[in-house]
Amino acid sequence: MELPVRPAVAADLPAAARLAVAERAGQPAAWRARFAADLADPDVCLLVALHRGQVAGYGRVSRFEPGPDAPVNVAPAGYYLTGLLVAPGYRRLGLGERLTRARMAWAATRATEIWFFANAANQASLRLHQRLGFREVARDFVYPGVTFAGGVGVLGRAALTPAEP
Repeated sequence: MELPVRPAVAADLPAAARLAVAERAGQPAAWRARFAADLADPDVCLLVALHRGQVAGYGRVSRFEPGPDAPVNVAPAGYYLTGLLVAPGYRRLGLGERLTRARMAWAATRATEIWFFANAANQASLRLHQRLGFREVARDFVYPGVTFAGGVGVLGRAALTPAEP
């Protein structure tokens, strides 16, 4: 099953918000507002995967800049893969990898490296990122607003090949 991946548009936001609420909790209006802010921010890319015109998954990449009061072990500045979510009926079809490759391609037009983090227990995510060239950098790091069940996260980095204009 081939699911197209493309940049999100405003019409995708309600479906992406429903998916986020179903998997991550929260309020639909808050998720829609967050996604709308993503669309307006030039340092964020929100992508969606579609099946018959419906959102089957989404992923975002955004620029992170540590604040001046950040702890010494704060994650470094750069573009981060964040918020990958694939609807349950579309998992194990390679959609997460396609969304991740597309996010990496977008970041490659802006940077020479890209970052990700995941819970150390999330072996599927760690394997995916390793296949895509990410290497572990640290486990003792802080990313504002993020905690890891069990308390251990993995921070990884990959080099990016400049994209064709």
